[in-house]
Amino acid sequence: MSIVPLSEEQQFWKKHTYTRFQLMKDSRSQNNREQKWDDHQKQYEAWRPPKYADDWQSNIVPPFTTSIVEASLSEMIDQTLQPRIQARKKEYVPHATVLNFVKDYTWDVGYGDMELFKAIKQNLILGTTAWQDYYWQDKRA
Repeated sequence: MSIVPLSEEQQFWKKHTYTRFQLMKDSRSQNNREQKWDDHQKQYEAWRPPKYADDWQSNIVPPFTTSIVEASLSEMIDQTLQPRIQARKKEYVPHATVLNFVKDYTWDVGYGDMELFKAIKQNLILGTTAWQDYYWQDKRA
């Protein structure tokens, strides 16, 4: 089996990727963030330690966090949270109307309600949310 040598550009991007990965890993390890996320997720799932054969006591854990998060979600999602575009002047009303139609279409196509639900739920459980928005642009000749 022969190994194909990498070009200079490939070596640059390989080094860049590993450097970026290490920086991201170091960033998350500050303040023990990943451990806190794991603890929050376990608390939401009402995690309990495994029971051993000689352990006769019950280890029932009431899902307090789960019930609080789910009750809060039902109240928040019922309010139909969505961005709206408002015209500042009267002459901008047609523009705002068109932009709202575009936003509504892309919100429906991209399942915006479901993505918002997942982002809010993650925020309630872990205390933080990363939400990325991207679009595809078609270049026509």
